[in-house]
Amino acid sequence: TIMFRPLFAAMMVGGLALVLVEGRLGERKAEPPKSYDLPLFSSSPVFVPFVGLELGTPGKTLTLLLDTGSPLFWARSIPEDGCGAEVYSPSASSSAQPRAASAEFGYGSGVVSGPEYSDTLAFLTDDQRFVAAGRVDVVAADVVEGMDCQVGLLGMDMASTSAAHIFESLALHHLFSILLNPVPYSADAGWLDAGTMTLGGVDHTKYSGGMACVPMLPLEKRMNASASDLNPQGVPLNKTAWWQLDILGVRVGSQEFGGGQGIVDSGTSALIVSPAVMAHFQPLLGNISCLDVEAISALPPVVFTLAGGLEVSVGPEQYLQPAFSQSTTADCLVMSSLPDAPSDDFFVLGVPFFWKYYVAFDYTNEQVGMGLKSGMQGHPLSQSCGVPLAK
Repeated sequence: TIMFRPLFAAMMVGGLALVLVEGRLGERKAEPPKSYDLPLFSSSPVFVPFVGLELGTPGKTLTLLLDTGSPLFWARSIPEDGCGAEVYSPSASSSAQPRAASAEFGYGSGVVSGPEYSDTLAFLTDDQRFVAAGRVDVVAADVVEGMDCQVGLLGMDMASTSAAHIFESLALHHLFSILLNPVPYSADAGWLDAGTMTLGGVDHTKYSGGMACVPMLPLEKRMNASASDLNPQGVPLNKTAWWQLDILGVRVGSQEFGGGQGIVDSGTSALIVSPAVMAHFQPLLGNISCLDVEAISALPPVVFTLAGGLEVSVGPEQYLQPAFSQSTTADCLVMSSLPDAPSDDFFVLGVPFFWKYYVAFDYTNEQVGMGLKSGMQGHPLSQSCGVPLAK
C-alpha cells in the first residue's frame, strides 16, 4: 500500500462462534464450497475495506485492513492508548507457534515490526459464521508507528505470505474478488457494511457486461521503490510484488498524457495520479464546493488505456464521491498525486476505482479482472477473461 487516510476507530465483530460442519456416518458429505463470501466493512474518511476474522485458539476476533498492496499478514500485539484493546496476543493462543524470525515493513505512512508466529485463522462469512482457513504466518506487531489505530492488515498482493495457505486450506482457486461500495460520512466514525470479498471465485451477478483481464507486468519491468525512498519514520519503503500493470496512456477531457505504470490497491483510499494530471485538475476544480453536485458532475473523468487498448475510467462520481453521499463543506476530493511515488508517471487505482469496478485478482494467471459494477453508469467492458474468471 502507498497510503491511506487516518483510521479513527476500531471495531470488533463479536458474539459469533466458529461453526464446524461434520458429516454423520452413512451420510454423503456435501461438496465443499467453490468460494466463500466475506462481508467487508468501511468507514469515512478511511474508505478502505476491512474483513472480520478470528486468529488463534481461542479465536481472537479482529477487524483487519484488506490490502492488495501489501504482502504481510500482521496484527497489533500491544494496545495503543485511545485505540481500544483489540489486539492479538500469541501468549494467549494455545495454537500459536513461534517461527524464530521477525519482520519489519516500511509503508508509505508508517512502519510495523515484530516476531513471526504460525497460528490458526478463521474468516467471518456473509452468513454470520466463521470458516476455518488453516494455519498462517502472522507478524505479532509490537512496533506500530504512523498507522493510527489500525489493528492489523491482511496483505493480499502477489507476494502475499498468507494467500496460498488460505486458498489451499479451503481447497479454492487461487483468486479472490472485491465488491466495494462507498459509505456515507459517519460522525462517530462507526463501521458500515461496504461490500463483499469472494474468496476463491467471482460473483458474476455483481457486474454488467463482460470481465476484462489485464496481465501484470513481469517483475523485471516494474518500477518500484528505490533504496533511497524513506517513509516519515526514516525506514526504507519495502519492495514487494504489487498487482502492477502497464498504463499505455491517460486522458482527461481532450488532454492527453503519457503512459506509465500503476497498481490496483485496495489499501489506498484515494486515486493517485501523476503530478501532471493533478496540475491539470487544479484550475478545473477551482472553487467548486462539495455541495455543488451539479458542477462536480460536469467535471471530466480520468481515462486509463491499459494493455490491449482496454479503457477504464474514474469519474467525478468516484474521485469526488463524498460530495454525492454527504452534505458537507469539508474536503471531498479523493484524488491526489504522491510525492514519494516510484516515478512521476506512476498511478494507484485505489478505492475510487473499486467504487466503479468489480475487481478480481488471479494469482495463478498473474492477472486482474475488471467488470463495470452492476447498476453503475458507464461503458460495460468486453469479455476477455478465460477460466476461472469467465462466466
